[in-house]
Amino acid sequence: MEDLKERIFKVIEKQVEMKEFENWLYSNVQLSERMDEELILQLYIFNYNQQGVGYEFKTLFLSFFEEREFTDWKIITNLETLSEGCKEPETILADFCDLGYENYPYLTSIGYNKYELEDYAYFNRSREQMINEIQEEASRLLAEIKDWLRTHPGEDLSKFESRTKKIDMIPNNFPENVIKTESTSNKWWEFWK
Repeated sequence: MEDLKERIFKVIEKQVEMKEFENWLYSNVQLSERMDEELILQLYIFNYNQQGVGYEFKTLFLSFFEEREFTDWKIITNLETLSEGCKEPETILADFCDLGYENYPYLTSIGYNKYELEDYAYFNRSREQMINEIQEEASRLLAEIKDWLRTHPGEDLSKFESRTKKIDMIPNNFPENVIKTESTSNKWWEFWK
């Protein structure tokens, strides 16, 4: 059943072509013997040649799983893809950026790399350097998540918190003379002086 679930998720994420999934389904004898299960029956009666098949497939078959189950699978799979050295990571980074604004704030940092990747020349770095940095960050985050899942089996990844230090919004390495706190006089009417 885990293999079936993963294949359905891969079709939804467009990692496996619909036609390839359909061929696999009809050639799988073990599944055809389990037609009494609702999910498997729906897979067999689904029209794989209809217009808008991707949307219809996603709408119907995601309803058989919990949303968190799909999202957790998607996060881990996408981190694995980035860790292996994905050459076109923009779509994954955009997903991470969106998920970071939802219930997965630890993905925001890696998701923001999509903006840096768009303007890599501005940062005086090559695209390959930035992809290597993304690969390292994804590997580190994936290792942290897998360690956390070992100690928190069955937990939702929205409860995960990264151990790495978050970026300070105001750098604390400013020279003290740049940010001065001045006492102002109580003569507010002399503000123009």
